[in-house]
Amino acid sequence: MKACDVLSELILTVPRLGDLFDLSAGVLASLIKANELEYQDRDEELPPEYYPKLSERVRKMSEGTLPPRGFWISGYYFNSA
Repeated sequence: MKACDVLSELILTVPRLGDLFDLSAGVLASLIKANELEYQDRDEELPPEYYPKLSERVRKMSEGTLPPRGFWISGYYFNSA
């Protein structure tokens, strides 16, 4: 990914912006993961039947399980970026 190559060089050549570059690396990592999980933007509101599934997902998270794939986790990574 070209952006990673550019950021890698900037980190070494402009050290005074290290904190900003550290955040930028997190942005790139999140976008890479969202892409791997096939993130898809949506224009419509979430349907009511979405929320029972979200509740179940959150319950599983309380047990230490994050979803390995799917729209929710890809959106999480995208929005984290």
